[in-house]
Amino acid sequence: MIIFDSCIWIALLNSEDSCHEQALEIFEEYKNKRILLPDFVYIEVLNLLKRKTSMEICKNFLQTVMKMGIDPLSSGREELTSASGIFFNKNRLSFTDCLLIAMSKLRNMMLITFDRELSRIWKLA
Repeated sequence: MIIFDSCIWIALLNSEDSCHEQALEIFEEYKNKRILLPDFVYIEVLNLLKRKTSMEICKNFLQTVMKMGIDPLSSGREELTSASGIFFNKNRLSFTDCLLIAMSKLRNMMLITFDRELSRIWKLA
């Protein structure tokens, strides 16, 4: 199972993003794997797309998620507790990033991101 960080989704949907081609390659590589979309990433992607692009791109995101059959994922108490521990020890990361680490580690999922710091800490966690 795989979780994509919001930066992957943003790059995929925004053809002007510097990582757009790389995001296309990532989606091609993992298209036959089970991709899960945490609710907080869903919210973050829609908010960023609305701010950086257009409502049409937001709609494309929703359509892409539905078309790919991507399952939503909610965080629970265990993920929130673990994320809090990471957040207070690794204060360079946002709480969203800490929650991505906690969720992926607790549920044995791969986390795909362009964020070097997030990737580095995920590997150490």
